[in-house]
Amino acid sequence: MSDGRGTLVARMDGRWTRRLHVLLTTATVLFTLLLVGGLVQSAAMAVPGEPRGGAGFAGLRLPSAGVPLGGTLVPGVHAVDVRVEASLYDPERAPLLAGLFLFTWLPTVLIIVVALFLLTRITTRGLAGDRALFSADTVGDLRRIGAVLLIGSPVAFALDFGAKTVAAHLTVTDAWVALGDAVSPVAGMLMGMGAFVVAEVIGRGLVMLDELEGTI
Repeated sequence: MSDGRGTLVARMDGRWTRRLHVLLTTATVLFTLLLVGGLVQSAAMAVPGEPRGGAGFAGLRLPSAGVPLGGTLVPGVHAVDVRVEASLYDPERAPLLAGLFLFTWLPTVLIIVVALFLLTRITTRGLAGDRALFSADTVGDLRRIGAVLLIGSPVAFALDFGAKTVAAHLTVTDAWVALGDAVSPVAGMLMGMGAFVVAEVIGRGLVMLDELEGTI
């Protein structure tokens, strides 16, 4: 009875591993295509002349004082805070703005692609069996994921902030740039620490398994 239950659990685990592997592989491909599309958009921005395909430096803050709100609010409603973002294009500084625009998205997408690739490699071992999954190679990949997220997230946030600050002062009068969403880098760093914790747990489990096998 117990052998039958163990076989059923093993089959279910293998099924979920295959599904997870397919999902991670699909996500890796999609984000890689997103990266390529972003590079194409940045290349289009770098060509002086009229903006092509609506390509512009996205996410730049405009002074809210110049934005009329009359007729857009329900009577009795007051705007407490107004934040306006625009995609701007300057043909005279097109190559410079295109280069700055890369720093606003490329580091983040690269971090995601690398993390997804490493996760896909881990699930590939899971398809090969438990011994391949719970191995020193998996521990190494988890630590790499942790390092990429823990270090890369604040670096990507700083590059995005710096690039938008420079671009705003080149294109907007009385430019100011808020720090932006600080939740994303914090979340990335927390996930990175989580990857280190999982790697530590698996690593210690492998040491205990080696000691147990040596005793037996």
